[in-house]
Amino acid sequence: RQYKAQSALVYIGAQILQIILCVIPGQALQVAAGYLYGFWLAFALSIVGAFIGSVIVFYLAQFLGHDAMHILFGKRKITEMLDQLNSKKGMLIVLVIFLIPGIPKDLCTYAAGISNMHIKPFLILSLIGRSPGMICSIAIGRQIMHGNYHSAIIIAVIVVILFIIGLLFRDKVITFFDKAYDKLIDL
Repeated sequence: RQYKAQSALVYIGAQILQIILCVIPGQALQVAAGYLYGFWLAFALSIVGAFIGSVIVFYLAQFLGHDAMHILFGKRKITEMLDQLNSKKGMLIVLVIFLIPGIPKDLCTYAAGISNMHIKPFLILSLIGRSPGMICSIAIGRQIMHGNYHSAIIIAVIVVILFIIGLLFRDKVITFFDKAYDKLIDL
């Protein structure tokens, strides 16, 4: 509490690092932020960190190029993701990937940097897509801080259920959004 301003900068740095390194669980950081900073400040700090981290990863991927992404993630995975991002539905795919729990967001962020996608729409859609998950994680931390463990458990159970559903049915959800997109285009 004594070093709240400095700790906020450390948290933003941790959020950035989490996006760059892909191995640190973002949800754990966001739960801690909800506990420490309150809902709105934690959300603002999380969005700032996600924004900066995504910008760094986007341009880092551009700098390193296709070959480095093939080494890091595998040629097949990168090629599949690039095919999706470079399609006419690329923007919708970014939104869906970031909305659905259980879909590899880190791969998408790196692949976006070497795709035909521009950074501005990617950032807008990825931050919109990240927000529901951030909100839930931050709310869990805030509930724990206030001693509302039952509420925190209920939120966590809902998130886990959504994660499992997202993991099990992600292909069907993406297909659903693809069909909805095609119908909108045909109007």
